[in-house]
Amino acid sequence: ALGTATGHLLKADRADVQNGLYGYNGCLIALAVPLFLGNSALVWTLALIATALSSVLMRALLSRKPFGLPALTAPFVLCTWGTVWTIRALTPATPSGPPTGTLRDVPVPPPGLLDGWPAVEGAVTAIGQVYLQPGLLPGLVIALALLAGSRPMFLVALLAGLASATSATLLALPVEAVRTGLLGFNAVLAALALGLVTLRPGFVSLALALVAAVLMPAVQMACGYVLIRLGLPTMSVPFIATTWLVLTLLRPFARLRTA
Repeated sequence: ALGTATGHLLKADRADVQNGLYGYNGCLIALAVPLFLGNSALVWTLALIATALSSVLMRALLSRKPFGLPALTAPFVLCTWGTVWTIRALTPATPSGPPTGTLRDVPVPPPGLLDGWPAVEGAVTAIGQVYLQPGLLPGLVIALALLAGSRPMFLVALLAGLASATSATLLALPVEAVRTGLLGFNAVLAALALGLVTLRPGFVSLALALVAAVLMPAVQMACGYVLIRLGLPTMSVPFIATTWLVLTLLRPFARLRTA
């Protein structure tokens, strides 16, 4: 609500505000900041400030559209990083503890309905992780919401989750990370962006979406390797980087773009 209200105050395009472009980054910030940094008055105050700032940044990115690339979740990532840095400056981590904001303590679910099918479980939980919701049940609920809203989005998200989970398994990445969806949510985001939003839906866009999903676990591990040394969470950086790279490479093929 705060992000959307800020969009109105900035006199942003009414259609963009009504379509939620000024709300989703703020929503993700409100979910992510307490998850990374814990619950305290300071954390929530900074989260609210970051939410408002994300709309300011979104307004600038939509107005200028640098390099002709969409903003995606860049305001969410940048404002969350800024909050992590601010918290670290105000409350330095003790030498014996991990750097603030680098870890996500997501419990690994016990064996259950999809025991023995980690790729399928990972595909479903990855959809839930898009909204930072761990677990099979949240993933199923959000997947069903996608199905109710858009059958193509549901199918692309599920295929991307399966492709990413299978790729991560073949790369011998930790099965816990596969089952919890942490190695799949960036693939889901990238596949939706490339398959249905930024490119004209069709065979080419679907193929690119699935290739991005297959490569995403490796991209995510590479991004994490760099960012954890800076004390920063990876979040949706692999999704942003992959989508921007593909769109940049496709610049000579303007007919493939939706706009």
